[in-house]
This record gives sequence, structure tokens and C-alpha cells, in this order.
Amino acid sequence: MNLLNVKAITKKEIKSYINNPAAYIVLIAFSLMWQFLFFKNALIVGESSLRSLFEVLPWLLLIFIPAITMGSISKEKDEGTLELILTHPIHDIELILSKIVSASVFIIYALLFTFPLAFTFSKFGKFDWGVYAGQLIGSVLLSISIVSLGVYISSLVKNQIASLLVTMVAVFFLIVSGSEFLTISIPFSILPIMTNISVLTHFQSTIRGVLDLRDLLYFLSFTLVFISLAFLQLSKRRYGNLRSKYKRIKLIVLLLIGNTLVFSYLGSNVPGRLDLTQEKVYTLSDSTNKVTGGLENNVEITLYASGKLPSQYSPVVQDVKDILRDYRISSKGKIIVKTKDPSLKSEDADEAVTKGIQEIQFNVIGQEEFKVKTGFLGVHILADGKDESIPFIQRTDDLEYLLTSIINKLTAKDKKTIGFLSGHGEKELFDYAFLNGELTKQYETKAITLDKTNPVIDENIDTLVIAGPTTKFEDPEKEAIKLFMQKNKNVLFLIDTYNVDKQLSYADVLKDLFAPFLEYFGIKVNQNIVYDLQSSETLRFTAAGGLNYFLPYPFWVRGIVKDPKDPITLKLNTITMPWPSSIEINDQRLEELGLIKRDLVITTERAGLKTGNFAINPQEDTFPKQNLAVHTLVAAIESKNSQESSVNSPGKMIVMGNSELFTDQFVQQTPENFVFALNIFSWLSGQESFADIKTKSSPFGKLVFTDPSQPSILKYGNMAIALVIPCLTGLVILIKRNQLKSRVYINETAKQS
Repeated sequence: MNLLNVKAITKKEIKSYINNPAAYIVLIAFSLMWQFLFFKNALIVGESSLRSLFEVLPWLLLIFIPAITMGSISKEKDEGTLELILTHPIHDIELILSKIVSASVFIIYALLFTFPLAFTFSKFGKFDWGVYAGQLIGSVLLSISIVSLGVYISSLVKNQIASLLVTMVAVFFLIVSGSEFLTISIPFSILPIMTNISVLTHFQSTIRGVLDLRDLLYFLSFTLVFISLAFLQLSKRRYGNLRSKYKRIKLIVLLLIGNTLVFSYLGSNVPGRLDLTQEKVYTLSDSTNKVTGGLENNVEITLYASGKLPSQYSPVVQDVKDILRDYRISSKGKIIVKTKDPSLKSEDADEAVTKGIQEIQFNVIGQEEFKVKTGFLGVHILADGKDESIPFIQRTDDLEYLLTSIINKLTAKDKKTIGFLSGHGEKELFDYAFLNGELTKQYETKAITLDKTNPVIDENIDTLVIAGPTTKFEDPEKEAIKLFMQKNKNVLFLIDTYNVDKQLSYADVLKDLFAPFLEYFGIKVNQNIVYDLQSSETLRFTAAGGLNYFLPYPFWVRGIVKDPKDPITLKLNTITMPWPSSIEINDQRLEELGLIKRDLVITTERAGLKTGNFAINPQEDTFPKQNLAVHTLVAAIESKNSQESSVNSPGKMIVMGNSELFTDQFVQQTPENFVFALNIFSWLSGQESFADIKTKSSPFGKLVFTDPSQPSILKYGNMAIALVIPCLTGLVILIKRNQLKSRVYINETAKQS
């Protein structure tokens, strides 16, 4: 094979794309349709991620690539130029590679229009360039694979339309072959085969931001197989009359295809991956390595995974096995991993149920009727005679956090204690049920009720939580809290100044406020509710006819993290705070007490304050646009010399005018709030947090705009780029071609004679 021939033919093919107006029309239509589908929901979701952009890509390539490759060989056949090409001193393989490379270059050019999107999104929120790199690499691998298929089909038929339709059908099958749409009606015995055949399975694995050896081998094998088949087809045309030579070539090609498939199959069982994400989402975190590295006794982890699960769980099972392998390596043998298939032995199924693993049910189609099948996919952890289970693993985004927190819960000694004060209308532990469940994996938590006659806070409490009290504190109780703080103990103040009635959508001022207690420390929680016209959550509402629509809700402030490098707000950008009150801090009073403060969460410059009693329904309320300013929502206070603080000095404090942000609704639906809570308790107690693991499950942040026009600029600006650049490119090439046409050829030799 002569690479110079490949280069020359590739250059000629690329020029044919450049000089073809239809190519620009296809490119513009593809780019605009792709971005239109993306922006349909991207700004509503408000995440600085291109995940949904690339998830729809295979379905667009289903049309785009067949339109590009349909004439690769078919056109040459139809116009009778293939025989002419084959008479030249070029090999069939050189022609095929040139066709694939040129088409791939054109498609990669189209994929590069995602870079302006990535760049602009990174300016409005936390953006993971490593994930984007994985998405781009996955898209290129997918495109090259489909191009090789398209070129092969083009070599089979003479008609370009037939090539287009056959390629579209083939790509459609490869996309849906691993989806429930198709696998629900096929026998379980061939489910793994169908899943591994699907390009969608391997593409979705790659666009997460991780390059898995098994996915790379799949795309490589896929491309080599169809290059070989296309070569065989052209060889048949060239050596059709020389049967013995064609048979030798056919044998060699079939052996190559067989070796490729065997190599791919064997490689699919070899783990190995490269984590491209900036936060190393698919690499065990430092916190996990500290927990596993500090194990004194063995920990036994048993994975119960049925072999006959629906196809959508196949990638999950593979990820779980990879993660458990990483745990075993990280622990240097202290973690023993076992895998059991309950579908093979009834004893294993009974054991799984006994250990709390959930048996899931799913529907399959057999003999033209629905049947119910069952299966297991869960993990059991045993350590130091104690055990806990993850009943069912639906996704692996937060599996590392779950495993590490459970292992720590079972093996940790001397846990610190967090006390939740009650008896004054505060939010109880059950109001923070989800958060409490996670805290118990690292701390001891308990409810505390003060004796009104002789109030004393247990000295075993390391951190006290006062969450939204609504009734009056007696003076002795206040003194008990103050005495507790003066013993270098820590307090989290979640102070409400309003009673928000969610049913009536009305806010009433609280009469018996706890806020004045904090004024001794120079902290004032103002009796107001903050609204932010620039940074707030978007809520869905349902009209009378059942029509859903979305509205920004300024009372649910998306607070801005002032310093993402602060240990309390590490790697966070925004915190969702429903109906918060602003806080003010007297620096002079802090100086007198030997304390310092730092603002953690603030509003944007377009935030206002509402006072008195008022409705909180966004459909009825108008938000004044006067007197807008930046307001502090959360602050941290500690001793000036926190490292040298004595037993009798004040401990650390976190103060915010809101107790709702850590309830189940917000910590479950807003990961940033959950991570914020873990960081707060870690900082107050001085105990290492697992929040760094939790933040990995969400490598992207929320989009934050500083001007109402920015979303429109982001959307239409990127779509304009996709339109303008191809048009300008085509215009420049057209001008150059016209200039060449206007030149006059002069024969210098004839002129001299």
C-alpha cells in the first residue's frame, strides 16, 4: 500500500466536498438541526453540559453519514469511472481508505462546530473539558465506524439512493440493537450479543468522559471488518475472472476478519480505562483511598448480579465490576470482592433476599405475550461483624460515595456527634431524613430537648444544629446555648424569620424570633425574604387545561458561591435557597469577641428584599426592580486564631436565614445543596467529608447569567456560527474559483519562439 496514493486520492475527494454546494447545504442543515434539538431544553435544564447534545447525535448521523457516503463507490460505478480508477497503479485498499478518510474529515469538520458551544457554556458555569474531550472522541469513533459501513454498502450497489436507504436501515439496526425497543422481544440467551453489537452502547460509554479499552476495541474492530469487506467486494470486481486469485484474497480477508473479531471478544474481557474528566469522576477519590487504605480488618463485598437482566443494565453491571475491582486494588487486598449470579443457584437467590438485596421485576415479550421476569443487581458489604446492603443499583453515578460511606460507617471508630435541637418548633431529624441518613455514615446524630428549668447541653455533642425555631426560647435556654458555644463547640444556625405556607402560597412574619439571640455575636438575620431577578430556579406550573409551562421563581434564589476554593463551598458554584432572609454582620462586634467572618453565599446585584406579609405565588406577584443590590445569604464565623482556640473560646458558626434548603426535597433534587451540607458539617466538626466524592457525580454546574439577554445570545449566537462559517467558507472558495477561471493561460515556450 502506497500512502502517497492514499494522500492524493483523499485530497481529491476532500476537494470534491469543498467544491460541492450540496455539501454545504447538508452541513448547515445538520448543524442547525443538531443545535436546535439541543437548545430546545438545554436552557430550561440550566446545566453547563453538552450531554444532551451528544446523546441525540447518533440519530442525526443516521441520516447525515449515509447522505455523505452513498456515492463513495456507487457513483463511480454508475458513471463508469470505477474501472478507469482500477486500471491505474493504485490498490483497492488505497481507494477504500481514501474514501473513508475524506468522508471522516468532512464529518469531523462538522463536529468541530461544538467547540464554540463548549467555550460559551464554560463561561456561564462549571464545565468539564475532559468530558467534552471524551464526547468529541466518542463522536469521531462513531462517525468513522458508520462511514466504513456506508462505504462498504456503497461498494455493494450501483444506485446511490439504494446505498442511502440500505445504510440508513443498517445504522438504525446498530443503534437500536442494544435498546429495550428491540431486546424486549428476543431470548435472554442472545441479549449480551445484541448489546455488544449496538454502537449506541459503546458510544454512550465513551461520551461520559472515559475511554474504555473495550469500547476502543469495538470501534476499531467494527471499522476494520467493514474496510475488509469493502476491499473484498472491490477485489471480486477486479479479479472476478481469476477465481484462484480471488479465492486467495477472500481467504486472507476472512481470516483477518475472524482474527479481528476474536481479538475484540477477548479484549472485551480485559478491563482498562482512561479517565478524561477533570474531577476524575471514574477514578477513586482521595477520601476513598484513605478509607480503604486505613482498613485494619478485611471487608467482604458481594455483588449479586443476575445474568439475565434487561439490556439497559449491561453497562451498569460492567461499571459496578470495574469499580469493585478498583476498591480491591486500592485496599491492597483488605477488600475481598465476590460475584454471584442468583439466576444460576436458588441458594444464592435466597441468600441475596436474606441480605436485603431487592429482587426487581421487568416485563419481556415471549410467544406474543408479556411475561414477568425477576433479577438481582445489588451489593452486600460485611465488615467487623456488621453489614449493610445497597438493595438495587440503577446507575453508578454515586456508587463510589455509597460504598465508601457504608464501609466507613461499618469500620470507623470514635465518631463525632451532631445534636439537633428540638422543642421550639424546630425542624426535626425526620424533616432532614435523607441528610440524616447520610450523616449517620460518618457521625452520630441525635435529637436534643432542653430542660427548661435546668437546661444543659450534653458535652458529648460536638456540633449543635438549631434549624428554624418558631417559638420563644427562655433566657436559661439561651444561656445554655451560649455556654455551649464558649466551650469551643460548634453551631449551625438555620434561622427562619417567616412562616411560609406552601398550600396558600403566603408568607407571614414570625413573631417569636430566635434571630435576636445572634445579635450578641454581631450577627443579624433580617426579617425579610430575598428575591433575585437574575439567578433563581425555574419551576414548572400547570395551567387549567393541563398545559405545562415554566416560570422563573425569584424567591427560590440560586445563591452565588463567593469562593469556590473555600473548604465549605469547595467546587460549588451555586446553592438553591428557598425563601431566604438576608444577614448582616457587625465587624466591630466580631473584633471585640476575637472572631472573624467570611461570606460564603451571596446574591447577584439584581436581588431585592420583601418585608411584611405577602403572597409568594410567582403568577400573582410582581417583583420590584428598584433598590436592587448584593445581599449575604450564608456566612461562616470562627476564632481569629482557630488553630490556637482554647477550650473556653467560642467555636465555629455557620449562619443562614433559611432552614428549608437541607430538607429532603432540596438535598435530593439539588446535589449542590447536599454537598454544601456535608462540607458544613465537615468544617464544623473537623472531620473529613466525603463531599469530594459526591461532587464527582456531577462534573457540571448550573448556568449562571449576569444579564437577561445572555441566554438568547448564547443560543442564537452559536446557531449563527453554525450558519455563517460554512457560508463564508463556501463564499471564499467560490471567489477563488472565479479568480482562477478569469486567468489567461499563456504558453511561455510558444511566446519565446
